[in-house]
Amino acid sequence: MRRYALRGAVLAVVAAAALAGCSDDGGGDKGSAKPSKKPAAGAAEGSVDKAADEKKPSSPTLKIGETKTVALDGSKAQIMVKGAEYVGAPAMMEKAKGQYVLLSLTIKNVGKKPFDFSPYGVTSWEDKDTAAQDASTLGYDEGPALDTTYRPGQSLTGKLLLDVGRKGGKVSYAGDLMADEPAFSVELPTR
Repeated sequence: MRRYALRGAVLAVVAAAALAGCSDDGGGDKGSAKPSKKPAAGAAEGSVDKAADEKKPSSPTLKIGETKTVALDGSKAQIMVKGAEYVGAPAMMEKAKGQYVLLSLTIKNVGKKPFDFSPYGVTSWEDKDTAAQDASTLGYDEGPALDTTYRPGQSLTGKLLLDVGRKGGKVSYAGDLMADEPAFSVELPTR
């Protein structure tokens, strides 16, 4: 019987200590083992920590003529946007949902691991009025195919044929169907 009474007393002390740590005053008493965590001056309750948010890398958006380095799955590549040309439907292609654009890119692996570039199914287009939609096509038969694996130091210049809603907006390459954010985006010209 004593054993059960002792266990009950220990449980009561543990419960009281747990309840004392759960008070609504935000700080507990001076004797508590955990210091109170108050938001920084000027920070609203429930706001996101800016320092943590700033550490999150954002995906680059390139304009025609720009080169930027992107990271994807532990590999790095330089992407240069050489040009964008609006074209009619190439032979054997379906009519465009909107407008075809030939996007000319140079891709160079500048990392230490292979860089896989496979745009089919993970390239989208959007503008200020239209939500993101798939822009992938099965390819462009003239010139080298950009969709390949680049070993460290390898590069290639080629073109992607994309089906965009209309001239302008931006195309984004996710690199992965499950990606939260694109690896990079390209602003398209309006003409």
